[in-house]
Amino acid sequence: MRSVSFVDHLKIKVNGKVGQGCIALGDVDGDGCSELVVADDGGHVQVFKGDSTKPCWESSDFGDITCLTIADLCNEGKNCVAVFTTDGAFSILDFNKSQNLKCKTHFKFKIVVLKLDAPIIHSDHVIPNIMNVLVSDLDSDQLNELIACHSDHCVSAYRWNSKHKRFTILQRWTLRQLVGNISIHVSSDEGVPSIIVSQPGCSYAVLSINWNQSEAVKTGPNISESTVTYTPLSRFVHIDSSQSRSQNPTITCQILGDITKSSSSPAGYFALCTLDGTLKLMEEDKILWSLQVDHQLFALYKLDILGDNREEVIVCAWDGQTYIVDHDRNVVRYQFLDNVQAFCAGSFSIDSKQNRPCFVYSDFHNHVWLYYDVKLPFLKATDLLTFAESDQEMSRLFLQLGATTIEEKRSLLKKCGSTILDQVKLNSNNDKDLNSQYSKDTWL
Repeated sequence: MRSVSFVDHLKIKVNGKVGQGCIALGDVDGDGCSELVVADDGGHVQVFKGDSTKPCWESSDFGDITCLTIADLCNEGKNCVAVFTTDGAFSILDFNKSQNLKCKTHFKFKIVVLKLDAPIIHSDHVIPNIMNVLVSDLDSDQLNELIACHSDHCVSAYRWNSKHKRFTILQRWTLRQLVGNISIHVSSDEGVPSIIVSQPGCSYAVLSINWNQSEAVKTGPNISESTVTYTPLSRFVHIDSSQSRSQNPTITCQILGDITKSSSSPAGYFALCTLDGTLKLMEEDKILWSLQVDHQLFALYKLDILGDNREEVIVCAWDGQTYIVDHDRNVVRYQFLDNVQAFCAGSFSIDSKQNRPCFVYSDFHNHVWLYYDVKLPFLKATDLLTFAESDQEMSRLFLQLGATTIEEKRSLLKKCGSTILDQVKLNSNNDKDLNSQYSKDTWL
């Protein structure tokens, strides 16, 4: 397996430990460029913008924060930051109406204007013990819903009520086992989204949506297990059975849906990773491939690393080992310099002009590491001949020199390489002779 290195990064000092789910990337102020939002175990929330390692906004006393998200929760056409705590309290922060995130440039120095007045537009309580959340329009009514994953086998759906300025619960699902995380997945070309929930043993469940807003407000949420469809591991069809292995039925796993195949298809793949080092890419009820590593995988994301409009699978282990895998199971790895307690992959604008793919790590020493511009030209190991054949100028030279077979092309490239090495050696010897002559003239 090939290893890669990423160099460009920001090292950010934070006030406390940053857990998984407390890092988010997104456009919080409506300027089209993504910012980094970080929450720590001391109840501090900080927003970082551009190449500055100092927060452009921060506040404290939020409580025991479990997760946060950046999305259009209030259905107003703009992103807000929502911060959730263990007791069910949440705060919605709006940076679009104020000038809290403002950076001024003076000559060659960037001055960050920091205002500590919190732009909190609403605070309230929902069902406690929220582990992670996602926001999406699930019933095609042009309004986003908030889906919350709880630590007590439950998943809840909410929608923002603009009239009463609060979240209204729409539906609640109860599952048989603990929920690892939740994700949105579009499995067909019709583009209908569904909620998928990870279950122990590298299995998952699909949650059926049958709420009606008016009835939910009057009679309360629909709480039922009958709207949950379980898909055990034995149901899956292995396309490549040589890559499968026995699975621990109690192992914790993470799920990620709607992995883009191409720009022309709304349907996507979905992936599962487990704490014992298994990564699977699936399509409907088929396992396309399975990858086993000797690391504890805890974080699963998707990101277009190659710039080909197809999203690669990004998975991270507790020891900092990070794997980038494409749809054909070509994989490279990156080793972060320390153990990590949180990981996030997404887009960030380092120059406040365009968003670039990035990795964000949180170590155990109160630091957040943001690696930006993490682009790769390819994942598959490729030899020189393949590169030469893909180049138009080299293909033309092959034809002119009569190199048609693979052996003839390899021989020609070998001769070119030998000629270049001979020229380098000749130039090196000439430089040594000139330096020697210069030394003699100096002594004379």
